[in-house]
Amino acid sequence: MEIKAYCRADGFKLEVFNGQDGFLKYPGRIFENFPQPEKDFLIDNLVYARTGTLPLVLNKGLAFNTRRPFLKKFIDWGIEKDLGRIADITKGSAGRLSAILKRRPARFSLKPAIDRLPNFKKTTEKGLLALSFGKESLLSYGLANEIGLDFAVTTDFDEENYTRRSWRQRKSIFKKFQQKEKKAIIGFRDNLDCVHFNKEFIKRPIGELENINGMLAFALELMPIAYHAGAKYIIFGNERNLNHCYLSRENVKCYPSFDQTTAYTKKLNRKLSELTGGRLEIISLVEAVYNLAEIKILYSRYRGLLEYAMSCYPKEDSAGRWCLNCPMCALAFLYAAAVGGDPKKMGIDKNMFGKKDKNLYPIFSDKISGPYEKPREAKEEQLLAFLLAYRRGWRGDLIELFKEKYLCEALRREKELRQKFFGVYKPVNLPKNFQGPILKIFDEELKILR
Repeated sequence: MEIKAYCRADGFKLEVFNGQDGFLKYPGRIFENFPQPEKDFLIDNLVYARTGTLPLVLNKGLAFNTRRPFLKKFIDWGIEKDLGRIADITKGSAGRLSAILKRRPARFSLKPAIDRLPNFKKTTEKGLLALSFGKESLLSYGLANEIGLDFAVTTDFDEENYTRRSWRQRKSIFKKFQQKEKKAIIGFRDNLDCVHFNKEFIKRPIGELENINGMLAFALELMPIAYHAGAKYIIFGNERNLNHCYLSRENVKCYPSFDQTTAYTKKLNRKLSELTGGRLEIISLVEAVYNLAEIKILYSRYRGLLEYAMSCYPKEDSAGRWCLNCPMCALAFLYAAAVGGDPKKMGIDKNMFGKKDKNLYPIFSDKISGPYEKPREAKEEQLLAFLLAYRRGWRGDLIELFKEKYLCEALRREKELRQKFFGVYKPVNLPKNFQGPILKIFDEELKILR
């Protein structure tokens, strides 16, 4: 299968299935002003990062019209580390998936790989914040403002990536955010993932393939914007929870999103430093804390940002910006209740402690298949959150079920759970000049809860 990528003035197009199957577009002259060696590097590596897993569903090898990517070994490592999760989701075999990829090695028409980005201009201590409007990116926004970090804001703004309802909600939030915060958003368009959902050519799709090496792909496609903004730091919302794993039915260690782990980002940063002479770095302002702590800090310190919160994809019949019927909505509601916040501040106006919501919480259900809910720590964090919500007077069928099944355990382990989930951990992917003010804020907000 031929994979072709072609430069355009505003980005590039991707051809996989005999047509313009995907594209990446930037506003204004951002891509046009990106130096040519950097453009070539971006295309070589991003195209492989987005399509390198296609042999698993096409039963064919891939032939690229690009150079062999400088990051190929790193990308292959990311794929290999995620195959256990993919196999667990699809009830397949990680070994079989790995064998398929090894039997069908990728071929590249151009050589050699670009191993330096000579024109990447000198950067300042400026950041580029990837804003998704989830809790981690909103908290990152609040923190960046408070510590006085000079930063620009960017986000994927392609309509095809959302349902009609969620797209309307997202546009409304964008508009409100820019008006109230007086902060422009650099919106680019990326629909490269669509190659994984071509029903004509892919008869048996494998879920989650498009997410492998997703953060690497995101970092690569933000490089022209970072260059345009003169930003040294690309800010992602990789939180403490993402470092936890679970064992698959094959007894393989699986991460909910390996590309968002501390180890992955640390290794990627070494590569980026080598490429740019230390002028580009991926950082996380929230790496030191857990989900529950993030919600607590948002409610107590940056409450005004909650009106922009949006972390799921509401269906056409949803009244607000949350579907109110998924684990993501359930956790947002639970953690808000646990820290003494009003879920309505985030737009959640339903009590999600009802009997019908039981299967949305991994603490009560073994039916949850989402990888983010599978690590043991996910249930432990909910154990503490339900105890705190119960103490704050919340009621409902699930509160009664919690009292019956878990209250004794929660009380017995309360000190341990508080220290763990309201703890502040040493960040790895955060420059030392930011660590002092960020960790001070965390300690001010969380010390009383431990």
